[in-house]
Amino acid sequence: MSENLANGVLALAIVGWTAAFFAISLWWSERRIRIFVHNYTTFGGTPMEKAKIFREPDAEDQLEAAIDRIEGIAGTKVARQPTAEDTKFTADTLQNGIDWLLHEAKESGRQLSVEEATEEAERMLNAEGIEM
Repeated sequence: MSENLANGVLALAIVGWTAAFFAISLWWSERRIRIFVHNYTTFGGTPMEKAKIFREPDAEDQLEAAIDRIEGIAGTKVARQPTAEDTKFTADTLQNGIDWLLHEAKESGRQLSVEEATEEAERMLNAEGIEM
């Protein structure tokens, strides 16, 4: 009789452990499905893409990007420095600028030569540099 009892306990133990492993696998798969659904609704899919390296653009790249944006809006080629053919001012306009600069320099008590005033007036008319 004890042998039958031992075989019954062994059979019951096998059934119990099998049911326990089955329950654990169901719980584990349900957990993985919850994680998948959460990732899918939050990030739009799984597996997520690997992180990409972001290279911060330098000043020249930023300038080129800004020129491209301006060209896209304006629809014309943007030149960095106007050439002699691009100048849209006459000799009278240049002379007015020179006269104004000489007058302002005289009123403020500074010395300004005609050559310096000519260069400054041309620079101002061409809008070169950061100070206009």
